[in-house]
Amino acid sequence: WIIGLIQHTFWLIDPYWTILPVLIGHFYRQHPLADPNPSLQANLAMILVYVWAFRLTYSYFRRENFKFGEREDWRYTKMAEDFGNWWYILSFFAVGIAQQPLLVGVSLPLCAVHIPSSSASTTDILSNDYMNYIFFILCISAILIAESSDTTLQTFMMENKKRVKNGRKKIPILRNGLWKYSRHPNYFGEISFWTLYSSFAFLNGSGWMIIGTVMNTACLLTVTSMTESKMLREWPKERVQLYKQYQQEVSMLVPWPCVSSSKKSNID
Repeated sequence: WIIGLIQHTFWLIDPYWTILPVLIGHFYRQHPLADPNPSLQANLAMILVYVWAFRLTYSYFRRENFKFGEREDWRYTKMAEDFGNWWYILSFFAVGIAQQPLLVGVSLPLCAVHIPSSSASTTDILSNDYMNYIFFILCISAILIAESSDTTLQTFMMENKKRVKNGRKKIPILRNGLWKYSRHPNYFGEISFWTLYSSFAFLNGSGWMIIGTVMNTACLLTVTSMTESKMLREWPKERVQLYKQYQQEVSMLVPWPCVSSSKKSNID
């Protein structure tokens, strides 16, 4: 928070988000109550959070042209404009504090796998090894969905930059890849990953730890709604009309066959 005030930008919270779950995982792994010989389940959970962190960190810096501090989240920029000098105080809660319950919450399954609940015996955990492998594969699939979506989005953004440079019209709406079936497939992949990841807590008799996933999902759904509202408020009229058509035809989150329409959303 202090670094953000000095820099007059809170860009650092985004890469902070991508690496902290890994550090939290090692905190639980080194906890005095943790098993000194981590189980297969604990190792799989740690591998997953490393893969997730690498994917999201790479995606973030790719979006920012691999530069540090390129820009901050537009929501923080808007709040700074709206609150003026009060933002110096409110940002402590909105940026410095608000992220922590979400980060600790989604990381709770890492506590469960390293410090199992007394309601889940070692025998129960070992007998569920096949379930651990199943959830591992499903979690990897969710990560791939998010990465594929972000890659398609990045390609779309770069293509439009080239079009503007060459004096051509932008492609107004992205409807390639998974974006043809979901308006926010990257968020779907992210929500799916943490929802599946919470299954490791269930396998250890700590189902209450899904509270972190519920909080994270609620946050992403709110962000999704805010993002679409911003698009409809700030985009040119022609593009807004096309996006409204896109909203009618395509699912907001879960990939689903789109509703057929005779209208064409792309402009060459």
